[in-house]
Amino acid sequence: LGPARTPDPAHLSDVLPEERWITPIADEDVLDLAGDPAAVASARETIRLAFVGALQRLPARQRAVLILCEVLHWSAAEAADTQVRVAAVPGDFVDPTRPLAWTDAAPDAWAGDGPLAEALRASFVVGARRTLDHDPAFGLEVLAEIAGKALSPAVNDPGTAAEAVDSLTRLLVDWGRARPEPQEPDCPRVQLPPLRGEHLLQAAVPAFARHCAADVDCACRLQRALATVARNGDAALAAAARDQAQAACQRAAATLALAADREAVAAAARAHGGDGDGSGEAEPEGGAGGARASSRKGSPQR
Repeated sequence: LGPARTPDPAHLSDVLPEERWITPIADEDVLDLAGDPAAVASARETIRLAFVGALQRLPARQRAVLILCEVLHWSAAEAADTQVRVAAVPGDFVDPTRPLAWTDAAPDAWAGDGPLAEALRASFVVGARRTLDHDPAFGLEVLAEIAGKALSPAVNDPGTAAEAVDSLTRLLVDWGRARPEPQEPDCPRVQLPPLRGEHLLQAAVPAFARHCAADVDCACRLQRALATVARNGDAALAAAARDQAQAACQRAAATLALAADREAVAAAARAHGGDGDGSGEAEPEGGAGGARASSRKGSPQR
């Protein structure tokens, strides 16, 4: 900036009164002045500290990042002018040897303990337990656990297990029928793995199949549920539901002791769109190529 010199009066505006405080940036540009007074005061102090730290202690790049993120509320990706690709989704097990995210920013932009690297690390919360708030697959797994406990010899409550299967059906049907309107992403520089219906099926249905395998009524109800999901989802969800139905039928056939129970599950699979190839014993009337009943007429039974 050059050596200090006497200011040119032509470049100065009116002298402000002594009681006027000069802040780093105009409040109306960065604060919601109509909000909570305590929040406004806290934000104003944060801005002041950010400027003090930026001007006194940080190198140029980190100084700019701190002001962009803390004062102007830019995201870390915006401040680095980069794309962030998240490798893990809520509920994934975190392996210390695998990265949580990738970025195409220059290595020096993320190195060390600068504000940009700190902002990226602060974007992730690694906890000891999964939660229902941001992990829908965990909610479906909890439903499966409820069904398993209800069917245990100690509880022996098949009605609760049936309600759990019905709840699974409603949730997956709602997912399959949902057609959200396209909208601009809130964070266009951050890419996340998509959450697909077939992933939710894989998270919950195998556990349901294990718990229901020894109960003929629950096993038949699960076949009806998966057929309903297949009819109300896209091609990928329908294919995943049919695969899960076939696997559940095979598991029931290997678990149920009575041939009549095994045939009941196979008949439920055939009646609701599956092949019923679970036990290898019973075939529909007319042989393996016999007619299969359709469940598309009427409302689905839950």
